[in-house]
Amino acid sequence: MVESGALTEANNILPSLVQALEKDPIICDKVRFGVMDFSDDARMVLPLCDLLEQTTLPQLEGRGRTSYKAAFDLLRTQIERDVNQLKADGFAVHRPAVFFLSDGAPTDAEPDWKAAFAALTQYDKASGTGNRMYPNIIPFGLQGADPRILQEVIHPKNPPERAMRLFMADQDQTAASAGRSSGSWSTSPRAVRAGSTGA
Repeated sequence: MVESGALTEANNILPSLVQALEKDPIICDKVRFGVMDFSDDARMVLPLCDLLEQTTLPQLEGRGRTSYKAAFDLLRTQIERDVNQLKADGFAVHRPAVFFLSDGAPTDAEPDWKAAFAALTQYDKASGTGNRMYPNIIPFGLQGADPRILQEVIHPKNPPERAMRLFMADQDQTAASAGRSSGSWSTSPRAVRAGSTGA
């Protein structure tokens, strides 16, 4: 169950992203965002969109446990759907990026969520097997998060020049600054997902 402080942090992120995008018109024109939440299950609460065109932003609510498996399963299917739609609409799509927000450890069995994570992130270019649309994943720890757990969902970790990194809210880092410093915002459209535990 998400704690109230972490929930407040999560709900402050989208407005902060809007403020950052308003200051950067080039990025604003190119980046598209979607928001999902996850607890016992996962669901889309904001379909892929231009954030500045939204008159209202979703408010996440505490609603259960913390199923990483549900989040990773939905991410795989939703990213594939969104990337295909962007391409059909004439966009050049770069590697999708996921800001993975969490305040706690997964409540699924470890083999289950790790298998779902592997299905989301693994791709063998030589054989063409796996998820060709795998995303870069930037974990963002909310209040009370265990960085040791979130380190496991960084992707990719190697090579160093392409590696993503972990961000923690209690280190006064914001999702907007995480996006810029991780190199996950580019001048081409990309799908971006934000998930929050128990929300």
